[in-house]
Amino acid sequence: MIETIIAFALISGIIFAGFIGEMLFRKLGIPGVLLLLALGYMLGPVTHQLNVDTLRSISYVVGPLALVVLLFDGGMRMNIYQLIHGGGRGVLMAVLVTVLSIAVVTGIWVALGYDPLMGAVLGAILGGTTSTMVVAIVSGLKMSDEARQFVLIDAALTDVLAVMLTIALMSIVITHNASVQGTGKEILGSFSTGAVIGGLIGLMWIALSKKLRKIDFFYMVTLATILIGYIVAEYFGGSGAIAALVIGIMLGNYKEIGQMLKFKDVADDAELLTFQNEFGFLVRTFYFVYLGSMVVIGSSYSILVGGAMMLGLIAARFLSTKVSTWGSPISKYNRYINAFMPRGLAAAVMGGYPAVVLLESQGTIPAEVFGPLYSQAKMFVEIAFVVIIMSVVLTAIGTVLLRRGEAKGAKEQEKLEAEVEGRLRRMGRNGETPEPEGGAGEGGNSGGEE
Repeated sequence: MIETIIAFALISGIIFAGFIGEMLFRKLGIPGVLLLLALGYMLGPVTHQLNVDTLRSISYVVGPLALVVLLFDGGMRMNIYQLIHGGGRGVLMAVLVTVLSIAVVTGIWVALGYDPLMGAVLGAILGGTTSTMVVAIVSGLKMSDEARQFVLIDAALTDVLAVMLTIALMSIVITHNASVQGTGKEILGSFSTGAVIGGLIGLMWIALSKKLRKIDFFYMVTLATILIGYIVAEYFGGSGAIAALVIGIMLGNYKEIGQMLKFKDVADDAELLTFQNEFGFLVRTFYFVYLGSMVVIGSSYSILVGGAMMLGLIAARFLSTKVSTWGSPISKYNRYINAFMPRGLAAAVMGGYPAVVLLESQGTIPAEVFGPLYSQAKMFVEIAFVVIIMSVVLTAIGTVLLRRGEAKGAKEQEKLEAEVEGRLRRMGRNGETPEPEGGAGEGGNSGGEE
């Protein structure tokens, strides 16, 4: 009985910690990710309330499930209309920052004497910002609609690109001795198969949405369908992750797709996004606690490498922002855009992905090749952990400074307005006629001669 009580206390405590983290972030700008990682560390390595060996034994389920939910959520938030109309600079930013991040991280990894292809994998893992945190930050800052759209498109796409490129690059690692052409065909075939299966399931769900709405537990059935899509895609040699992403894109843009294909009786799926937010919160909360309990920084080496990676990622973001906003009104918000650098669930999930894939493919890789690759892949989790913490802390600091700057600007504006209003009142009492702005003389000619 006492074990049941402890288990229930842990579950409720973790959920409350996630909720408190969300409130702290919204009110004070303190990211809840730090609280969840610290809680996981306390429950795992410190107090041993969570059995680390047991947690490792279920990683084959936890990681892929978090990946599916992450990609489905990313697809749901991806507005195709915004991408096509006016999202060009945001797309450019996402692609550029991802490519530069991979290049910088690969360079550092090679300089340390490791495999360049594994460096590219690590760069892809660390290249994406977390869209959920960025959305919450942007909503509380004073930015133009164009700049806000730019940031949201960048965050949504980099999350997805990080996952897709990690999967693609690990396919190349596994087939290390294969030709570039053969490997490219294999990756393209895997992605296209997953996309086709995801697209068909998405279309079916949109077409049947009105009828399915009449039954209870619609979201639970949708979640089960996403998992079936993952299974079918993997069974036919496709990417289950891409299938989940495409299903998310289809359901996130159901109105546009339904109108384009002239579907009748397309249901309003506003509640679907609400349920997805709730379930996504649950998955994020438990996964960050899971990650905190699993990761133990064994040496200062991982911290130093993670710090070097973080510096390189900052430089990549600054350069990408400069290029992407060149000659645009958005450029005056560059300091905002540069501050939005948090890594989150994508980096956490994909940090452990290479090691899992290598273990699954151990029989097809020569032993002399597998050993060095696997030893490098095991370092990715710790490095990703360090980068997540550093990026979240830096984003929190940047957000606080931006809010203080806005508050200071607002006070100065209020003071200026009060001074102008007081001057106008004094002039009115003295019977003077206030001059129009710009010092207009008689006849209303601005800038008249003295």
